[in-house]
Amino acid sequence: MTEHTHSLNHDVAERYLFGRYERFGEEKLPFEYVRLLPEYIGTKIPDNEVLFQKMIKSVIAYSYIEPENPYLYHTSYASARGFNSNELVLEISGDNTRKYYIYDLKSDEWIFLHEEKVEERRFVAYFHILSNRGRLGAKYGDFGYILSLLDAGHFLENIKCFFEEERLSLNVDYNGYSNNNLGLLSKPYQIVPLLKLDISSVFINIDAVQWSTEKTGILFFSNEYTGNSAGGLIDEFIDKVLNSQESLCENFEDGIGYNTKVYVKDLWKRTSSQSAQGYSFFPYKCKQQLIDDLVYSISDLLQTMDDKICAHIIVNDSNISVYVVKNNGVYIKDYWDIDINNIPHDSLDYVDLKNVSLVVILSTNCNLYRKSEVQYQYTYIKMGEIAQRLSNICSLTDLSARPMKNMNDLYIKEKLLGEEFDPGYLLVIGKSMNDSLKMSI
Repeated sequence: MTEHTHSLNHDVAERYLFGRYERFGEEKLPFEYVRLLPEYIGTKIPDNEVLFQKMIKSVIAYSYIEPENPYLYHTSYASARGFNSNELVLEISGDNTRKYYIYDLKSDEWIFLHEEKVEERRFVAYFHILSNRGRLGAKYGDFGYILSLLDAGHFLENIKCFFEEERLSLNVDYNGYSNNNLGLLSKPYQIVPLLKLDISSVFINIDAVQWSTEKTGILFFSNEYTGNSAGGLIDEFIDKVLNSQESLCENFEDGIGYNTKVYVKDLWKRTSSQSAQGYSFFPYKCKQQLIDDLVYSISDLLQTMDDKICAHIIVNDSNISVYVVKNNGVYIKDYWDIDINNIPHDSLDYVDLKNVSLVVILSTNCNLYRKSEVQYQYTYIKMGEIAQRLSNICSLTDLSARPMKNMNDLYIKEKLLGEEFDPGYLLVIGKSMNDSLKMSI
């Protein structure tokens, strides 16, 4: 069992980390597995659910547009290419009834899906974050699933920010398929549960009956699966995750323990400075207080992680120094032979990091190749959370912070990580030359 788990996690890393650039062309997935048909009608949220509506508007819905950005509409949380690859399903139960609704980001509407009778009488509400594999798969093949894990972490961090500010309790289950009521998914897995959040505390009137069950949700679920020549490696990985009963939960009571550091009203300030002109920076030396805040925030998020994730914060000054952050401490090293512009893998005529202020590299412990698939998946969601928190903090100082998977993995591993860790995620921070006009919605 251990040998198989080791080989599967390792094979996923080999193909979708170190080998992904050379093998994108081998994979093909349909554009969408689930989409709304044009004649749908949204469900009206009960008027008295003011906290729920506030959460949707301030965290989940589109929050601003950038007319000069290749991706026009933006949420408060980062998402690969602005695709918002994950679906959000609301489950509410009470009075022996369970109902499901799906959120449509484009129309900012909730669509009724399904109703069933249950034994549960008490009120409970969950968010299910589901990977819609075809959305990013059309661009990246099965590597899109890895990106959807990072997307889920970005989303979760801003949800935590809201719950902290409102002093609400939240339970996060990182094994999103264990102990849920979504039913058995057919293979191949087109929609994959990633996270399950108990958001009951956000509701004011604990009465599921108030929510409409009018048959207005008209969805199209595609049965098409073109497959790919990779041999179904991600399908095999997902199968192991979905058949695991391993518990990976975090609990936050009454707004305590989140430590997100940012007010909800400021979440929309985050920018990754996407521009048709490219991505380059003015020379700018970050204040030590910002670096200290980033180190503290990473350390805080790693407290529950054992040694699964390590962070390197590269300070691009006259002498390059690196803060190495692990769950058991922080140390600083001086480096003389790092070329910042060698950190991205490609698009080097578009991305110029010569004057970037900070580069944050998040990496995963190679011991994870001997752990469960759920644990490996968990680290990628966590890296998304970390990147989002750092981006939010940087936005308060008017710095651009762009998360990227465009990483020269072999160069990073040779220069920084050694044999203990493998590259996972990249965040570049600085005074961008390419900021575009932002208009809040």
